[in-house]
Amino acid sequence: MARTASAVASGRFRVEATDFVVEEIMQHALADAGEHLWLWIEKTGLTTHQAIERLGRDCGVSPRQIGFAGMKDRHATTYQWVSMPWPIKSGLPIFSNSQELCVHSARRHTRKLKRGAHAANRFTIRLRDLGVDGVQAAAGEIERVAREGVPNYFGEQRFGRGGTNVEMARELFAGARLARNKRSIALSAARSFLFNEVLSARVADGCWRNAVGGDVFMLAGSNSVFAVDDTEETEARLAERLAAGDISPTGLMPGRLGPRSVVPGGRAAAYEAAVSAAYSDLLDGLAAARVDAERREARPDSGLGRHGSFKKIIDFLTLIGSLGSARRIFVGGALASSPMFSFLAESIVGARRDAVDDYADAVEIKRWLRTEDVRHVVVVGGGYVGVEMAEAMRDRGLRATILDPSGRVLASSLHPDMGAPLAAAIKASGVAVVVARWWGGVNLGKARFEHIVNIATH
Repeated sequence: MARTASAVASGRFRVEATDFVVEEIMQHALADAGEHLWLWIEKTGLTTHQAIERLGRDCGVSPRQIGFAGMKDRHATTYQWVSMPWPIKSGLPIFSNSQELCVHSARRHTRKLKRGAHAANRFTIRLRDLGVDGVQAAAGEIERVAREGVPNYFGEQRFGRGGTNVEMARELFAGARLARNKRSIALSAARSFLFNEVLSARVADGCWRNAVGGDVFMLAGSNSVFAVDDTEETEARLAERLAAGDISPTGLMPGRLGPRSVVPGGRAAAYEAAVSAAYSDLLDGLAAARVDAERREARPDSGLGRHGSFKKIIDFLTLIGSLGSARRIFVGGALASSPMFSFLAESIVGARRDAVDDYADAVEIKRWLRTEDVRHVVVVGGGYVGVEMAEAMRDRGLRATILDPSGRVLASSLHPDMGAPLAAAIKASGVAVVVARWWGGVNLGKARFEHIVNIATH
Protein backbone atom coordinates (compact mmCIF):
# COMPACT_ATOMS: atom_id res chain seq x y z
CA MET A 1 0.00 0.00 0.00
CA ALA A 2 1.28 3.45 -0.90
CA ARG A 3 2.08 5.78 2.01
CA THR A 4 1.24 9.45 2.44
CA ALA A 5 4.50 10.27 4.21
CA SER A 6 7.85 8.74 5.16
CA ALA A 7 8.45 7.40 8.65
CA VAL A 8 9.59 10.11 11.07
CA ALA A 9 10.52 7.81 13.94
CA SER A 10 11.12 4.15 14.65
CA GLY A 11 10.12 2.01 17.59
CA ARG A 12 8.77 -1.38 18.52
CA PHE A 13 5.08 -2.20 18.23
CA ARG A 14 3.06 -5.10 19.63
CA VAL A 15 5.88 -6.48 21.71
CA GLU A 16 3.21 -7.61 24.16
CA ALA A 17 -0.52 -8.13 23.74
CA THR A 18 -1.21 -5.14 26.01
CA ASP A 19 0.67 -2.87 23.56
CA PHE A 20 -2.45 -2.87 21.39
CA VAL A 21 -5.76 -2.51 23.22
CA VAL A 22 -9.15 -2.26 21.50
CA GLU A 23 -12.24 -1.27 23.47
CA GLU A 24 -15.67 -1.37 21.88
CA ILE A 25 -17.84 1.68 22.49
CA MET A 26 -21.52 0.83 22.77
CA GLN A 27 -24.06 3.63 23.15
CA HIS A 28 -27.16 1.49 23.71
CA ALA A 29 -28.60 1.58 27.22
CA LEU A 30 -29.18 -1.97 28.46
CA ALA A 31 -32.61 -2.69 29.94
CA ASP A 32 -31.32 -5.10 32.64
CA ALA A 33 -34.31 -7.25 31.73
CA GLY A 34 -35.22 -9.58 28.89
CA GLU A 35 -34.31 -12.94 27.35
CA HIS A 36 -30.86 -12.00 26.08
CA LEU A 37 -27.70 -12.05 28.16
CA TRP A 38 -25.08 -9.47 27.19
CA LEU A 39 -21.52 -10.30 28.23
CA TRP A 40 -18.64 -7.82 28.49
CA ILE A 41 -15.61 -9.91 27.59
CA GLU A 42 -11.85 -9.47 27.47
CA LYS A 43 -9.89 -11.65 25.06
CA THR A 44 -6.21 -12.02 24.21
CA GLY A 45 -4.75 -14.13 21.41
CA LEU A 46 -8.17 -15.23 20.15
CA THR A 47 -10.30 -14.18 17.21
CA THR A 48 -13.84 -13.08 17.98
CA HIS A 49 -15.18 -16.31 16.43
CA GLN A 50 -12.88 -18.41 18.64
CA ALA A 51 -14.07 -16.55 21.72
CA ILE A 52 -17.69 -17.09 20.71
CA GLU A 53 -17.11 -20.82 20.23
CA ARG A 54 -15.65 -21.10 23.74
CA LEU A 55 -18.54 -19.17 25.26
CA GLY A 56 -20.99 -21.36 23.36
CA ARG A 57 -19.40 -24.50 24.78
CA ASP A 58 -19.49 -23.10 28.33
CA CYS A 59 -23.16 -22.20 28.09
CA GLY A 60 -24.50 -24.87 25.74
CA VAL A 61 -25.50 -22.24 23.17
CA SER A 62 -24.91 -22.54 19.43
CA PRO A 63 -22.34 -20.00 18.17
CA ARG A 64 -24.89 -18.94 15.54
CA GLN A 65 -27.15 -17.68 18.34
CA ILE A 66 -24.42 -15.51 19.84
CA GLY A 67 -24.47 -11.93 18.63
CA PHE A 68 -21.57 -9.51 18.35
CA ALA A 69 -21.14 -6.02 16.90
CA GLY A 70 -17.80 -6.51 15.18
CA MET A 71 -14.72 -8.70 14.98
CA LYS A 72 -11.72 -7.60 17.04
CA ASP A 73 -8.02 -8.19 16.49
CA ARG A 74 -6.51 -11.51 17.54
CA HIS A 75 -3.04 -10.23 18.42
CA ALA A 76 -4.23 -7.68 20.96
CA THR A 77 -6.10 -7.28 24.20
CA THR A 78 -9.67 -6.46 23.24
CA TYR A 79 -12.89 -5.69 25.06
CA GLN A 80 -16.32 -6.11 23.51
CA TRP A 81 -19.93 -7.08 24.10
CA VAL A 82 -21.46 -10.35 22.94
CA SER A 83 -25.03 -11.54 23.49
CA MET A 84 -26.76 -14.90 23.76
CA PRO A 85 -30.33 -16.05 24.39
CA TRP A 86 -30.77 -17.08 28.02
CA PRO A 87 -34.05 -18.02 29.76
CA ILE A 88 -35.30 -15.37 32.16
CA LYS A 89 -35.80 -17.85 35.00
CA SER A 90 -32.31 -19.33 34.66
CA GLY A 91 -29.41 -18.19 36.80
CA LEU A 92 -26.20 -16.92 35.29
CA PRO A 93 -24.06 -19.54 33.54
CA ILE A 94 -20.64 -20.52 34.88
CA PHE A 95 -17.81 -19.30 32.68
CA SER A 96 -14.38 -20.95 32.53
CA ASN A 97 -12.39 -17.71 32.62
CA SER A 98 -8.74 -17.82 31.61
CA GLN A 99 -5.92 -15.49 30.58
CA GLU A 100 -7.17 -15.79 26.99
CA LEU A 101 -10.86 -15.15 27.65
CA CYS A 102 -12.57 -13.55 30.63
CA VAL A 103 -16.22 -12.53 31.15
CA HIS A 104 -16.15 -9.37 33.28
CA SER A 105 -19.88 -8.73 33.54
CA ALA A 106 -23.24 -10.10 32.44
CA ARG A 107 -26.41 -8.04 31.99
CA ARG A 108 -29.82 -8.77 30.55
CA HIS A 109 -31.35 -7.00 27.58
CA THR A 110 -34.47 -7.29 25.44
CA ARG A 111 -32.77 -8.19 22.14
CA LYS A 112 -29.79 -9.73 20.43
CA LEU A 113 -26.67 -7.71 19.70
CA LYS A 114 -26.49 -6.97 15.97
CA ARG A 115 -23.51 -6.58 13.67
CA GLY A 116 -22.43 -2.98 13.38
CA ALA A 117 -24.42 -1.87 16.43
CA HIS A 118 -21.39 -0.38 18.19
CA ALA A 119 -20.65 3.33 17.88
CA ALA A 120 -16.87 3.04 17.53
CA ASN A 121 -13.72 1.34 18.76
CA ARG A 122 -11.24 3.03 21.07
CA PHE A 123 -7.60 2.11 20.40
CA THR A 124 -4.68 2.36 22.82
CA ILE A 125 -1.37 1.83 21.03
CA ARG A 126 1.99 1.66 22.78
CA LEU A 127 5.21 2.27 20.84
CA ARG A 128 8.36 1.18 22.65
CA ASP A 129 11.93 2.46 22.41
CA LEU A 130 11.10 5.67 20.53
CA GLY A 131 13.56 7.84 22.38
CA VAL A 132 13.20 11.56 23.07
CA ASP A 133 13.71 12.62 19.45
CA GLY A 134 11.29 9.98 18.25
CA VAL A 135 8.59 11.15 20.65
CA GLN A 136 8.96 14.75 19.47
CA ALA A 137 8.85 13.71 15.80
CA ALA A 138 5.81 11.51 16.40
CA ALA A 139 3.99 14.39 18.11
CA GLY A 140 4.40 16.52 14.99
CA GLU A 141 3.16 13.69 12.79
CA ILE A 142 0.10 13.21 14.98
CA GLU A 143 -0.76 16.89 14.49
CA ARG A 144 -0.46 16.45 10.71
CA VAL A 145 -2.70 13.39 10.75
CA ALA A 146 -5.28 15.24 12.85
CA ARG A 147 -5.26 18.03 10.27
CA GLU A 148 -5.17 16.02 7.03
CA GLY A 149 -6.62 12.64 8.00
CA VAL A 150 -5.33 9.26 6.90
CA PRO A 151 -6.14 6.96 3.96
CA ASN A 152 -9.04 4.70 4.89
CA TYR A 153 -7.17 1.44 4.21
CA PHE A 154 -8.44 -1.87 5.52
CA GLY A 155 -5.88 -3.24 7.98
CA GLU A 156 -3.71 -6.26 7.28
CA GLN A 157 -5.65 -8.44 9.73
CA ARG A 158 -8.56 -8.36 7.25
CA PHE A 159 -6.51 -10.45 4.81
CA GLY A 160 -5.05 -13.11 7.11
CA ARG A 161 -1.41 -14.06 7.42
CA GLY A 162 0.30 -13.64 4.06
CA GLY A 163 -2.99 -12.71 2.37
CA THR A 164 -4.46 -16.18 2.81
CA ASN A 165 -8.02 -14.82 3.07
CA VAL A 166 -7.82 -13.41 -0.45
CA GLU A 167 -6.60 -16.77 -1.73
CA MET A 168 -9.48 -18.39 0.16
CA ALA A 169 -11.82 -16.10 -1.79
CA ARG A 170 -10.29 -17.31 -5.06
CA GLU A 171 -10.90 -20.92 -3.95
CA LEU A 172 -14.49 -20.02 -3.11
CA PHE A 173 -15.00 -18.47 -6.55
CA ALA A 174 -13.50 -21.59 -8.12
CA GLY A 175 -16.21 -23.74 -6.51
CA ALA A 176 -14.87 -24.64 -3.06
CA ARG A 177 -17.42 -24.99 -0.27
CA LEU A 178 -16.67 -22.98 2.86
CA ALA A 179 -18.26 -22.75 6.27
CA ARG A 180 -20.57 -19.78 6.68
CA ASN A 181 -18.15 -17.67 8.73
CA LYS A 182 -15.20 -18.46 6.43
CA ARG A 183 -17.25 -17.57 3.38
CA SER A 184 -18.04 -14.22 4.95
CA ILE A 185 -14.36 -13.63 5.76
CA ALA A 186 -13.32 -14.55 2.20
CA LEU A 187 -15.84 -12.22 0.54
CA SER A 188 -14.93 -9.38 2.86
CA ALA A 189 -11.21 -9.89 2.20
CA ALA A 190 -11.70 -9.81 -1.58
CA ARG A 191 -13.70 -6.59 -1.51
CA SER A 192 -11.32 -4.95 0.96
CA PHE A 193 -8.28 -5.94 -1.12
CA LEU A 194 -9.72 -4.35 -4.28
CA PHE A 195 -10.68 -1.18 -2.40
CA ASN A 196 -7.16 -0.92 -0.97
CA GLU A 197 -5.64 -1.29 -4.44
CA VAL A 198 -7.67 1.63 -5.81
CA LEU A 199 -6.93 3.76 -2.75
CA SER A 200 -3.23 2.91 -2.96
CA ALA A 201 -3.12 4.13 -6.57
CA ARG A 202 -4.69 7.43 -5.57
CA VAL A 203 -2.34 7.80 -2.61
CA ALA A 204 0.63 7.23 -4.93
CA ASP A 205 -0.68 10.02 -7.18
CA GLY A 206 -1.39 12.33 -4.23
CA CYS A 207 -5.15 12.62 -4.86
CA TRP A 208 -6.67 10.36 -2.19
CA ARG A 209 -8.20 13.30 -0.27
CA ASN A 210 -8.70 15.65 -3.21
CA ALA A 211 -11.24 15.61 -6.01
CA VAL A 212 -10.46 14.23 -9.46
CA GLY A 213 -12.62 14.25 -12.56
CA GLY A 214 -15.70 12.07 -12.30
CA ASP A 215 -15.41 11.47 -8.54
CA VAL A 216 -18.18 10.09 -6.37
CA PHE A 217 -18.32 11.74 -2.93
CA MET A 218 -19.74 10.51 0.35
CA LEU A 219 -21.32 12.84 2.89
CA ALA A 220 -19.41 12.57 6.14
CA GLY A 221 -21.10 10.46 8.78
CA SER A 222 -23.51 8.81 6.34
CA ASN A 223 -23.67 6.40 3.43
CA SER A 224 -25.17 9.02 1.12
CA VAL A 225 -23.17 9.51 -2.08
CA PHE A 226 -23.35 11.79 -5.09
CA ALA A 227 -21.37 12.09 -8.31
CA VAL A 228 -19.51 15.28 -9.11
CA ASP A 229 -21.18 15.24 -12.53
CA ASP A 230 -24.61 15.37 -10.87
CA THR A 231 -24.00 18.44 -8.72
CA GLU A 232 -24.12 22.12 -9.60
CA GLU A 233 -21.54 23.03 -6.94
CA THR A 234 -18.38 24.71 -8.20
CA GLU A 235 -14.93 23.16 -7.93
CA ALA A 236 -14.04 25.79 -5.34
CA ARG A 237 -17.05 24.90 -3.21
CA LEU A 238 -16.30 21.17 -3.42
CA ALA A 239 -12.71 21.88 -2.43
CA GLU A 240 -13.96 23.80 0.63
CA ARG A 241 -16.19 20.91 1.65
CA LEU A 242 -13.35 18.44 1.19
CA ALA A 243 -11.01 20.55 3.32
CA ALA A 244 -13.69 20.86 6.02
CA GLY A 245 -14.27 17.10 6.07
CA ASP A 246 -17.90 17.48 5.03
CA ILE A 247 -17.40 15.13 2.07
CA SER A 248 -14.79 12.59 1.02
CA PRO A 249 -13.84 10.93 -2.27
CA THR A 250 -14.87 7.28 -2.38
CA GLY A 251 -13.65 4.00 -3.76
CA LEU A 252 -15.59 0.98 -4.94
CA MET A 253 -16.45 -1.93 -2.66
CA PRO A 254 -17.07 -4.29 -5.61
CA GLY A 255 -20.11 -6.44 -6.25
CA ARG A 256 -23.32 -6.28 -8.25
CA LEU A 257 -24.33 -2.81 -9.41
CA GLY A 258 -27.98 -1.96 -8.83
CA PRO A 259 -30.32 0.45 -10.60
CA ARG A 260 -29.55 3.15 -8.01
CA SER A 261 -25.78 2.64 -7.93
CA VAL A 262 -23.77 5.83 -8.34
CA VAL A 263 -20.75 5.21 -10.54
CA PRO A 264 -17.72 7.45 -11.20
CA GLY A 265 -16.55 8.78 -14.52
CA GLY A 266 -13.40 10.29 -15.98
CA ARG A 267 -10.18 9.90 -14.04
CA ALA A 268 -11.89 8.42 -10.96
CA ALA A 269 -13.37 5.65 -13.10
CA ALA A 270 -9.97 5.01 -14.68
CA TYR A 271 -8.43 4.18 -11.29
CA GLU A 272 -11.15 1.61 -10.61
CA ALA A 273 -11.09 0.19 -14.14
CA ALA A 274 -7.34 -0.46 -13.92
CA VAL A 275 -7.73 -2.45 -10.70
CA SER A 276 -10.78 -4.29 -12.06
CA ALA A 277 -8.82 -5.36 -15.14
CA ALA A 278 -5.89 -6.57 -13.05
CA TYR A 279 -8.10 -8.62 -10.72
CA SER A 280 -11.05 -9.57 -12.90
CA ASP A 281 -11.31 -13.00 -11.22
CA LEU A 282 -12.10 -11.37 -7.87
CA LEU A 283 -14.47 -8.86 -9.41
CA ASP A 284 -16.42 -11.53 -11.32
CA GLY A 285 -16.46 -13.81 -8.27
CA LEU A 286 -17.98 -11.15 -6.05
CA ALA A 287 -20.71 -10.42 -8.59
CA ALA A 288 -21.46 -14.16 -8.94
CA ALA A 289 -21.64 -14.43 -5.13
CA ARG A 290 -24.49 -11.87 -5.27
CA VAL A 291 -22.62 -9.32 -3.17
CA ASP A 292 -24.02 -5.82 -3.67
CA ALA A 293 -21.59 -3.08 -4.67
CA GLU A 294 -21.09 -0.17 -2.27
CA ARG A 295 -18.94 2.92 -1.93
CA ARG A 296 -16.44 3.54 0.90
CA GLU A 297 -14.89 6.88 1.79
CA ALA A 298 -11.20 7.33 1.06
CA ARG A 299 -10.67 9.37 4.22
CA PRO A 300 -12.30 8.32 7.51
CA ASP A 301 -14.88 10.63 9.04
CA SER A 302 -15.12 11.86 12.62
CA GLY A 303 -18.91 11.42 12.61
CA LEU A 304 -19.62 15.14 12.83
CA GLY A 305 -18.72 16.39 9.35
CA ARG A 306 -22.19 15.94 7.89
CA HIS A 307 -23.68 18.10 10.60
CA GLY A 308 -21.17 20.91 10.40
CA SER A 309 -18.36 22.10 12.61
CA PHE A 310 -17.91 21.61 16.33
CA LYS A 311 -19.13 25.18 16.79
CA LYS A 312 -22.42 24.39 15.02
CA ILE A 313 -22.96 21.30 17.17
CA ILE A 314 -22.12 23.20 20.33
CA ASP A 315 -24.42 26.11 19.38
CA PHE A 316 -27.20 23.65 18.59
CA LEU A 317 -26.91 21.84 21.92
CA THR A 318 -26.71 25.16 23.76
CA LEU A 319 -30.01 26.14 22.16
CA ILE A 320 -31.55 22.83 23.24
CA GLY A 321 -30.32 23.44 26.77
CA SER A 322 -32.01 26.83 26.80
CA LEU A 323 -35.39 25.13 26.31
CA GLY A 324 -35.18 23.19 29.56
CA SER A 325 -33.23 20.59 31.49
CA ALA A 326 -32.65 17.82 28.95
CA ARG A 327 -32.63 14.24 30.21
CA ARG A 328 -32.31 12.05 27.12
CA ILE A 329 -31.56 12.77 23.47
CA PHE A 330 -32.88 10.20 21.01
CA VAL A 331 -30.79 10.38 17.86
CA GLY A 332 -31.21 8.81 14.43
CA GLY A 333 -28.95 8.77 11.38
CA ALA A 334 -25.28 9.77 11.44
CA LEU A 335 -25.32 11.26 14.94
CA ALA A 336 -26.45 7.89 16.30
CA SER A 337 -22.93 6.54 15.73
CA SER A 338 -20.96 9.62 16.79
CA PRO A 339 -19.17 9.25 20.15
CA MET A 340 -18.25 12.96 19.96
CA PHE A 341 -21.90 14.01 19.76
CA SER A 342 -22.62 11.81 22.80
CA PHE A 343 -19.77 13.47 24.71
CA LEU A 344 -20.90 16.99 23.78
CA ALA A 345 -24.55 16.24 24.62
CA GLU A 346 -23.59 15.05 28.09
CA SER A 347 -21.14 17.90 28.67
CA ILE A 348 -23.29 20.80 27.43
CA VAL A 349 -26.86 19.66 28.04
CA GLY A 350 -26.32 17.02 30.70
CA ALA A 351 -28.36 14.51 28.71
CA ARG A 352 -27.76 10.89 27.81
CA ARG A 353 -27.78 10.14 24.10
CA ASP A 354 -29.62 7.05 22.84
CA ALA A 355 -29.47 5.78 19.27
CA VAL A 356 -32.70 5.22 17.35
CA ASP A 357 -31.91 2.52 14.80
CA ASP A 358 -34.99 0.35 14.50
CA TYR A 359 -38.50 -0.48 15.75
CA ALA A 360 -37.22 -1.82 19.08
CA ASP A 361 -35.69 1.57 19.82
CA ALA A 362 -39.01 3.26 19.01
CA VAL A 363 -40.71 0.91 21.49
CA GLU A 364 -38.14 1.93 24.10
CA ILE A 365 -38.99 5.61 23.54
CA LYS A 366 -42.70 4.86 24.05
CA ARG A 367 -41.95 2.88 27.22
CA TRP A 368 -39.82 5.69 28.61
CA LEU A 369 -42.45 8.31 27.87
CA ARG A 370 -45.04 6.23 29.74
CA THR A 371 -42.96 5.50 32.83
CA GLU A 372 -40.90 8.67 33.34
CA ASP A 373 -41.92 12.19 34.31
CA VAL A 374 -41.52 13.74 30.86
CA ARG A 375 -43.26 17.05 30.34
CA HIS A 376 -41.72 18.59 27.25
CA VAL A 377 -40.60 16.95 23.99
CA VAL A 378 -38.59 18.84 21.41
CA VAL A 379 -38.55 17.44 17.86
CA VAL A 380 -35.79 18.67 15.55
CA GLY A 381 -36.97 18.61 11.93
CA GLY A 382 -40.25 20.04 10.69
CA GLY A 383 -40.91 17.52 7.94
CA TYR A 384 -43.77 15.02 7.83
CA VAL A 385 -42.16 12.74 10.43
CA GLY A 386 -41.30 15.62 12.75
CA VAL A 387 -44.77 17.18 12.57
CA GLU A 388 -46.51 13.84 13.14
CA MET A 389 -44.27 13.03 16.09
CA ALA A 390 -44.84 16.43 17.69
CA GLU A 391 -48.61 16.09 17.29
CA ALA A 392 -48.45 12.58 18.76
CA MET A 393 -46.63 13.95 21.81
CA ARG A 394 -49.25 16.70 22.12
CA ASP A 395 -52.00 14.07 22.04
CA ARG A 396 -50.24 12.34 24.96
CA GLY A 397 -50.67 15.51 26.97
CA LEU A 398 -47.04 16.62 26.65
CA ARG A 399 -45.74 20.02 25.72
CA ALA A 400 -44.33 19.73 22.19
CA THR A 401 -41.98 22.01 20.25
CA ILE A 402 -40.77 21.71 16.64
CA LEU A 403 -37.36 23.15 15.71
CA ASP A 404 -36.41 23.41 12.06
CA PRO A 405 -33.39 25.13 10.47
CA SER A 406 -35.01 25.59 7.07
CA GLY A 407 -37.10 28.57 8.08
CA ARG A 408 -40.50 26.89 7.63
CA VAL A 409 -42.47 23.67 8.20
CA LEU A 410 -42.58 21.00 5.45
CA ALA A 411 -40.10 23.09 3.49
CA SER A 412 -39.39 20.42 0.88
CA SER A 413 -43.04 19.63 0.23
CA LEU A 414 -44.93 22.91 0.29
CA HIS A 415 -44.71 26.20 -1.58
CA PRO A 416 -43.17 28.91 0.65
CA ASP A 417 -46.47 30.81 0.69
CA MET A 418 -48.13 27.83 2.39
CA GLY A 419 -45.47 27.38 5.08
CA ALA A 420 -46.53 30.30 7.30
CA PRO A 421 -50.26 29.40 7.38
CA LEU A 422 -49.43 25.79 8.14
CA ALA A 423 -47.07 26.77 10.97
CA ALA A 424 -49.83 28.99 12.38
CA ALA A 425 -52.32 26.11 12.22
CA ILE A 426 -49.88 23.77 13.99
CA LYS A 427 -49.29 26.37 16.71
CA ALA A 428 -53.03 26.81 17.13
CA SER A 429 -53.35 23.06 17.68
CA GLY A 430 -51.02 23.27 20.68
CA VAL A 431 -47.59 22.57 19.18
CA ALA A 432 -44.98 25.31 19.48
CA VAL A 433 -43.04 25.92 16.27
CA VAL A 434 -39.62 27.56 16.11
CA VAL A 435 -38.46 28.03 12.52
CA ALA A 436 -35.30 30.09 12.10
CA ARG A 437 -31.61 29.62 11.29
CA TRP A 438 -30.68 30.17 14.92
CA TRP A 439 -27.79 27.77 15.45
CA GLY A 440 -25.65 28.50 12.40
CA GLY A 441 -27.07 25.98 10.00
CA VAL A 442 -26.75 22.37 11.17
CA ASN A 443 -27.35 20.76 7.79
CA LEU A 444 -29.79 17.88 7.79
CA GLY A 445 -29.40 17.53 4.02
CA LYS A 446 -31.48 15.51 1.58
CA ALA A 447 -31.72 12.56 3.97
CA ARG A 448 -33.25 14.62 6.79
CA PHE A 449 -36.02 12.06 7.34
CA GLU A 450 -33.26 9.69 8.47
CA HIS A 451 -31.70 12.34 10.69
CA ILE A 452 -34.61 13.46 12.85
CA VAL A 453 -33.28 14.19 16.31
CA ASN A 454 -35.86 13.81 19.07
CA ILE A 455 -34.97 15.52 22.31
CA ALA A 456 -37.02 14.78 25.45
CA THR A 457 -36.72 17.44 28.16
CA HIS A 458 -38.43 18.22 31.44
